[in-house]
Amino acid sequence: MARMDRSLHDTHVKCIPEPSSPGGSSDLREVSKQRMMTLTADGGGASPGADSQIEIHHVSGSIATALVRSIEYPDYLQLVESADGWQIANILFRTHD
Repeated sequence: MARMDRSLHDTHVKCIPEPSSPGGSSDLREVSKQRMMTLTADGGGASPGADSQIEIHHVSGSIATALVRSIEYPDYLQLVESADGWQIANILFRTHD
């Protein structure tokens, strides 16, 4: 739980696109840092032996982008280097097709 708290910036938001209408544009469902903390405390994300791949796409000073490929879904991350180290500012993800 402490590790999750340290890794997420206080203004963190995680979003998943959800179709607003058939064939229409997508709305974004947001998952706040507090919700992520609650899900983690309830055992969410615990996948012993699960294989994840992390690709750092770009670093520019104190900001970066990365892709995390897991068995559940791809996470596209935006990171920021803060006084507490690198933290996740935003995540955009989708479920696998």
